[in-house]
Amino acid sequence: MVVYTGAGANLYYEYESTFGTAPTFNTSSKVFGLNGRVTSLGLSTNRIDINKLGQVEPTAYAYGQQAGRLGIGFIFDTRTSHHIFQSIFGADANGSSPFSYPASNAEGATTPTTKSFSTQIQLQTGANYIQRQLTGCIANSIGISTSIGEPVNGTLDATFGKELAVTTTNGANILDQTGVAGDPLTFAHGTFLVSNGTNTLQEVGEIQSLDMNINQNAELLYKLGQHHATNSFRKVLDITGRFQTSWRDTTLLTHVLNQANDTTEADGTIAPATAGGNPVVTGLGAKLTFAHAGDSGKTLVITFNGISFGEHNVTGLEPVQPVFEELPFKAKSIQVEATV
Repeated sequence: MVVYTGAGANLYYEYESTFGTAPTFNTSSKVFGLNGRVTSLGLSTNRIDINKLGQVEPTAYAYGQQAGRLGIGFIFDTRTSHHIFQSIFGADANGSSPFSYPASNAEGATTPTTKSFSTQIQLQTGANYIQRQLTGCIANSIGISTSIGEPVNGTLDATFGKELAVTTTNGANILDQTGVAGDPLTFAHGTFLVSNGTNTLQEVGEIQSLDMNINQNAELLYKLGQHHATNSFRKVLDITGRFQTSWRDTTLLTHVLNQANDTTEADGTIAPATAGGNPVVTGLGAKLTFAHAGDSGKTLVITFNGISFGEHNVTGLEPVQPVFEELPFKAKSIQVEATV
């Protein structure tokens, strides 16, 4: 019995002009990044069990909405991966480098509509190949994470509203998987700066790990007469993250201590003040930058606005261990800029 592997598969995506309408795929179609892979793929039809009086066994089945879940993993590169941010923020207004998602970093800057895409997966099965096309794909969340010794890993969690008929093409080969022109980004290319209480951003220590998640809380929309989704809508944009760094001073701890006192402003930041002689962080922002000098200075810059820390954790308070502080955070708005 033959066992097929990912060595005989490909993975492409393209944005849709109309929700649920698959574009034409070719070797110029978009790829997610380096080491692109499908981490999960599932399809459901919302089976409804129908029972009747006089027996305990179900007597029939009915089926409701068709919906699927798609998980993608990849490594961010210097030239290609930034396109995935269109799925949440829409296309860049200029259409050329530097790309900005969205156009400005402020409340109200993110479009309230979703940007759908189609995904195509082909698998070579000997002399034939199987093709699956997932349409009406909506990004639920995009994740970015890295740590010492690791690349910048990306994840995409998506829902799709319709899968087209699965096809088997005889006597043909799948599309070649297009290579990624950019170089991989790693922890060594990154810097993370946080506001020091003014408009100045500064390092907060030796960052050990960092992860962030952009969740648009999107849902599929159905209508009478069709079992698959016909559109989608988004709810609240959630921007969350966490970082671990060496503990240098009390600035961030003081900020967390004073978040719930009388000087807290209506927007959740801290009014200019001092507490116990220590500065209180106000107007918090942050900037995550990945710059690859070896690829003509290509950069991926993520700027956070209106950061709030929910808690402050300390580890390493034991003999001969480094002391780290770890802070989960939430931001009001975000902007991603890619110079490619």
